[in-house]
Amino acid sequence: MSRIGASLTYANVMATVAVFIALVGSATAAVLITGKNVKNGSLSGADVKNGSLESADIKDGGLLAKDFKAGQFPAGLNGDAGPKGDAGPKGDLGPKGDAGPGGARGPSDAYTDFDPEEGAVAGGVLAGVQPPDGAYVVFANAIVDNNTSSNVTISCQIGGTQLGLSVIDTTKLSVAAHSNSNVILSGAAELPLDPTSGDRIFFGCAAVSPAPADGTFAYKDIDLGAVQVGTLH
Repeated sequence: MSRIGASLTYANVMATVAVFIALVGSATAAVLITGKNVKNGSLSGADVKNGSLESADIKDGGLLAKDFKAGQFPAGLNGDAGPKGDAGPKGDLGPKGDAGPGGARGPSDAYTDFDPEEGAVAGGVLAGVQPPDGAYVVFANAIVDNNTSSNVTISCQIGGTQLGLSVIDTTKLSVAAHSNSNVILSGAAELPLDPTSGDRIFFGCAAVSPAPADGTFAYKDIDLGAVQVGTLH
């Protein structure tokens, strides 16, 4: 014992103490160091050994999609179609389209009976036309010249062979003594008018009532026309 004590020096003692602290301190650290003892952000990837972490070392749900490389996981199934969205606002009016091709020429034949001279002085037919079957717009006019001392009343029509038959248009007017007046008639008709008249259209006036006691009573500038059309509306 005296020999050991004689051989001990200060350097030997300090070396022995240092070895003891190193051994005991590392063992204590291995037991006592936890996550609470590590400052957040102080460890990096270089401090973790490759392949040392396993599934059990990672908290469930702790990793996000951004923690994996693109393509590491297969794409999932397509989801169900969403509900149909609301209709969008109405668009602006488009430009005007090109004009279409012209239609076929429709029927436009015209049939007239025109007499610029004086016509009948008594009642009866003043003019007539006989176009073929079809749809027509019919017109007639004349000047009534009353050179008597009486006021007279006349009735005129366009239509069938007899007054009052298949009437297309009719009028009744009074003509003062020593004056004249215009008779104007128009209308639409489908020929034939009736079994008696057939395709004939007449312009006529009834006898003057009352009959003038003096002077003359006449029709002049008599005109009757019928223009064929495609359809009557």
